[in-house]
Amino acid sequence: MPNLWDFELAFAKHIDSLKPDLIHAHDFKMLGVGARAAVRARAAGRPVKLVWDAHEYVPGLPPRHSRWLPAHVAWEKEHAVFADAVVTVSPALAELLKE
Repeated sequence: MPNLWDFELAFAKHIDSLKPDLIHAHDFKMLGVGARAAVRARAAGRPVKLVWDAHEYVPGLPPRHSRWLPAHVAWEKEHAVFADAVVTVSPALAELLKE
């Protein structure tokens, strides 16, 4: 199974080459990729917007091992601040993410 940095290695150059106006990051696995792409675009003077499509509540996921859950919760918190908008699968998830 790919880890979070594998997604960055696979997609970053492609996203940058497209020079998007809007980046739609699906779920927490792509949130970091989208956030860093938005930061790079903004640093280059392109006003790109990032939409995070949150599919689940990461703190409620079953951990794969003892370090998985705290690492992924931290990852989500680190990159969520870069989102200009967030869409979710339910109002309940939206409320949990606000907390």
